[in-house]
Amino acid sequence: MQHPEKGRSGDFWFEVHEKNGLVALALLTIFWCWTAVRRGDPGLGSWLPYFSANRRRALADDIRLHLRALLGHGLPRSDEQPLANAVHGLGALTALGTACTGAAGYFLSQKWALSIHGNLAVLMWAYFGGHVLMSLIHEFARDPVLRNMFVFRAKK
Repeated sequence: MQHPEKGRSGDFWFEVHEKNGLVALALLTIFWCWTAVRRGDPGLGSWLPYFSANRRRALADDIRLHLRALLGHGLPRSDEQPLANAVHGLGALTALGTACTGAAGYFLSQKWALSIHGNLAVLMWAYFGGHVLMSLIHEFARDPVLRNMFVFRAKK
């Protein structure tokens, strides 16, 4: 995306980007509010484990478990997912930051906000790409995450 020059309107796709970004900001705000008040897991504590010694310890243990499993050419099997939850939390924060800085650039015409917005967008694409890569790794390791997300076949 390239911001149009001052006094000129953007092309069609830039306009779509701006409007969708404002919708994304509204949805992300609702999502974060819901995440803060819901009772189920994963909640804010799981997504942002950095403020609790127990959650940081669980995250470190899960990272070690993943590294050992990867060195053994496998994936760890666990119901607890501190690493995955922490990565999802960082991704959701990146999405919120991207939407907020885009909105600041849109409403306030702040160049610093648009500069940060562009840098966060790179992180957001890396996050999306990492998600695709990890889901494929899980599928090839016979952990049917894609089949469980999407109905490719009937679940037993």
